[in-house]
Amino acid sequence: MAENREQLNTDVSAKNGYCERKVFTENGKDGTVTLYKLLPGIELHCYETGAEYSEPRNLIPAGSAEIHYCTSGRTELCSDGRFYFSGKGEALLHRKGSDSVLNMLPDFRYSGISLFFDFNEKSQEFTDTMERFSIDLDYFRALCREGVFYRIDPNGRRTMSLLEELAQKHEEMTGEHLLLKAIELLLAISGERDHLVSPNDQGYSGYQAQTVRELRNYIIDRYDEHHTVDELSVLFHFSPTSLKQWFRGVYGMSIYSYLKLYRLYAAKEYLDRNDASVSQTALYVGYENPSKFSAAFRDEFGLTPKAYKMALKD
Repeated sequence: MAENREQLNTDVSAKNGYCERKVFTENGKDGTVTLYKLLPGIELHCYETGAEYSEPRNLIPAGSAEIHYCTSGRTELCSDGRFYFSGKGEALLHRKGSDSVLNMLPDFRYSGISLFFDFNEKSQEFTDTMERFSIDLDYFRALCREGVFYRIDPNGRRTMSLLEELAQKHEEMTGEHLLLKAIELLLAISGERDHLVSPNDQGYSGYQAQTVRELRNYIIDRYDEHHTVDELSVLFHFSPTSLKQWFRGVYGMSIYSYLKLYRLYAAKEYLDRNDASVSQTALYVGYENPSKFSAAFRDEFGLTPKAYKMALKD
């Protein structure tokens, strides 16, 4: 599982009052975290990363509520010893602490936002703001119980609309505007509390989640080879049905679809670094038919490999 990144190579590339942007690299992958300190006890963090990431333990007070919204990639939440996964357009609320840790899994690129609310904040500024907007602190404190988390039902339209707006437009908003949106989000959640739902699945054990990760690492280390589910099930000692279900649950797609997408992103990186022909690139990532490769590349990126190469030179 992803570790907390206290030792990550991190540089502050921008800091201006309430806003701070941190740039980090790990295993050759880059990422940024933009932090908005909106009020004592309220922060908005915006993520864009190609590396796995989880917030350092000492950055946010334990017991704070985290409302997370994913716009691309996958999210892994470890809660009470079980692992739960969500993806693009999905949101959840949980109590941040040793019992509940959220990791961001980029697959190919991860983006999303988290709002952190410390409902035990004692500052006068926080208390006055909560009172001014009639925020039901007792309700939110009750939500943040140890080992409990909620998925936010997409039918909670006001809540989801606000999360999407914050994810898409945070850079255009002032600090005061962002704070008002954060408060509006609390009011929306309180008003749509029927759309906070406990997970209807049992999640995955650490062993199951780790097995899927090992399977994923195995196929991407050999992404130019052909793999069948039956062969993989023998290698990892699980039934084909279990492997297919677990993989889709963790990564949001089938093994075949994941490997196909990985090959296409590997091809894109290969073209970025090399003056290779389409046929050479296709063979490099395991496509025997350059025409099928070109069609798949165009479907994913909107350009054929040849057109993409020409765009790089412009």
